[in-house]
Amino acid sequence: IQADVTRPGDIAPTIAAIVFTSGSTAQPKGVLLSRKNIAHALDSVIQCLELSDSSELLGVLPFHHVLGLGTCIGVIKSGGTATLLQESRADILLKAIKSTHTTVLPGPPRLFELLLTNIHSQIKHKPLLVRAFIQTSRWITRLIRARTDFNPGKILFRQLHEHFGGHLNLLMSGGAALPIEVRNGLEELGFDILEGYGLTETAGTVSINTFEHNRVGTVGLPFPGLDVCIANQNVSGEGEIWVRGPTNMQGYFHDPTATMDIFRKEGWLRTGDIGHLDRDGFILITGRIKELIVTSAGKNVSPETVEWHYRNIPEILEMVVLGMPSPTRYGEEVHAAIVPQSTSEGQRIDDAIKARSARVPSYLQIQRIHIVKNIPRTTTLKVQRNVLLQTLLKKADDTHVKPDLDDIADELTHQVIRIVRQVVESKNTPLNIRPDSALMFDLGIDSLGIVKLVSDFQQEFNVKLDVTQIQACKTINDLAQLIQQLLDKHQPVAVKPSIPLQIPPPRSKSAIVFFRLIRKLLKWLWAFEVEGLDNLPTEGTFILCPNHESNFDMIFVTSCLPTKNQITLCTFAKRELFDMFITRQIVQMNRGVLVDRKGDPRQALETGIALLKAGRPVLIHPEGTRTRDGALRTFRRGAAHLSLQTGVPLIPVRINGAFNIYPPHARIPKFFAFQAKHPLHLQIRFGKPIVPPPDSHDTETEQMLTDQLRLEIEKLGAKNCI
Repeated sequence: IQADVTRPGDIAPTIAAIVFTSGSTAQPKGVLLSRKNIAHALDSVIQCLELSDSSELLGVLPFHHVLGLGTCIGVIKSGGTATLLQESRADILLKAIKSTHTTVLPGPPRLFELLLTNIHSQIKHKPLLVRAFIQTSRWITRLIRARTDFNPGKILFRQLHEHFGGHLNLLMSGGAALPIEVRNGLEELGFDILEGYGLTETAGTVSINTFEHNRVGTVGLPFPGLDVCIANQNVSGEGEIWVRGPTNMQGYFHDPTATMDIFRKEGWLRTGDIGHLDRDGFILITGRIKELIVTSAGKNVSPETVEWHYRNIPEILEMVVLGMPSPTRYGEEVHAAIVPQSTSEGQRIDDAIKARSARVPSYLQIQRIHIVKNIPRTTTLKVQRNVLLQTLLKKADDTHVKPDLDDIADELTHQVIRIVRQVVESKNTPLNIRPDSALMFDLGIDSLGIVKLVSDFQQEFNVKLDVTQIQACKTINDLAQLIQQLLDKHQPVAVKPSIPLQIPPPRSKSAIVFFRLIRKLLKWLWAFEVEGLDNLPTEGTFILCPNHESNFDMIFVTSCLPTKNQITLCTFAKRELFDMFITRQIVQMNRGVLVDRKGDPRQALETGIALLKAGRPVLIHPEGTRTRDGALRTFRRGAAHLSLQTGVPLIPVRINGAFNIYPPHARIPKFFAFQAKHPLHLQIRFGKPIVPPPDSHDTETEQMLTDQLRLEIEKLGAKNCI
């Protein structure tokens, strides 16, 4: 080490290091880290990763990546040994792991993805009986690890672990989101992998999963001594992640403007990442502000979410989703840069993307693909999205630009656009509606919007329409062609005959006895608690609106209602539950009203209105489907629509604990505490009624009422003390 290196005069004596950011989304900036910043970060890493003098770390990350720097120095400070590699070729990496008896291997998600892919490729060449044994062993490992702290994978896959030296106790992932399938795949093979989250600006520390507190799909709890909050939350509870604590940097090197931009009052530092906290404080990251795709419909689309929907397509080696300016509309389009498995996969990739899009929400669908030879990455394997975007923009010079709306001579298309504008304008979103505008993706027309279009078209053109006919139309052009076909026939179009309303009968006395027994069972199993029943109206009817945590939510809520409400209550249930015998029996016992989420919603809405007018309360989950991570999903307007049409109040209901008891991946509920990593308590809170404004039936009022309902349910959850 050169002894004559001098410190620049404008650098304070307290500064220990200047670490430059990766430059994956912007120009690299020098981050000034003090001795205090680094010391606190090292102590936190040692504590959370349980490092000791027996730790053997293999460093494959460069020191300008704070994960590589922090874990390396942390191991040394704890008395362990760190071995650094100049290059991370697979053969050199494996040899180093064996020779150094590596116990800790930190790296980016791409490293562990390649590791798992390599293992899977070797398994494919094994004999059939061996593959069957491996698959069974993976299933056993997954089952036991989900319910206990025991890891049978180290025994069942002992030969595999010995191949990696036999001492590899911890894989530490950071720097980008770790795909859940990679994490699950490695854990099924007996490896322990923890995911953390940090920034260069916070000395690499914000949050981390530990051996004691490890939740799949999250980046863990905040490091000791750090505060984390979600700023500028939207209705889904997502917002920018802010962090405050002793690891926050001193500023950017020679960049006061950027320093002022990243810091906020009271010491908060803006991370630029979007996410939310679950009820236990674990952090879930959903994207980066700079990478969000803002569509012409005003939707904020996270590239990571789109990539998740299109994962595991065999023809695709790598995919990166990004937003590119729309040549014909305001906002951006969702594009994907794809590296194919082979050069001849072009058409097959296009077909595969179209097939997958049929199962993806419209606003998350990929609109255009770009076949590329490789994805530009930094030295730490992060995708350089800014470089990729500039490359694709240069190749987009030949993009075909559609004619202006004024050049469209078709009067019918003008009329269709005018009617569609009346439906979407109430959202107060500036839209440039064109013949090629997609109804759902570009204009955000949902099922209730389609019902309004049916009514307006029938009145304007004197034709009969079915909701399913409009649902089959993707663009304004498709709508205009449909209307033209109906006008050319000069007679009403055959419409599916209306189905008589199916009003479920009241519950029998035996059903009421069943629900009383269920409530006693819930109290015995999960310390069932109920609060706020006095908020239910004693006269008149109401609409119960609980959050959706499990498939048993309707039973949980019904069991705690007064007897008179149990007798008459009806619940809205998706069509899929009527297709299977067991779930159909449960739904029918709960007096279910069928809701076809992909079909015509009018039947369910009319049934709901009829029930409420007959004085019968109904239960409807505003989220439409249960949560996948414990957080609230986007609320739909169906409950608010029923409330405005009938004048019946909405009752916000918060279910706490059902997600831990019966998570989405579980086949059966968890009945005992040792089966779960969190306490199994069940709690239901009823909030105060939300009375709809009189004589208001427009979309804006529906959305306002829906937002108010969500806010009240969030408040009920904030009181959670489980």
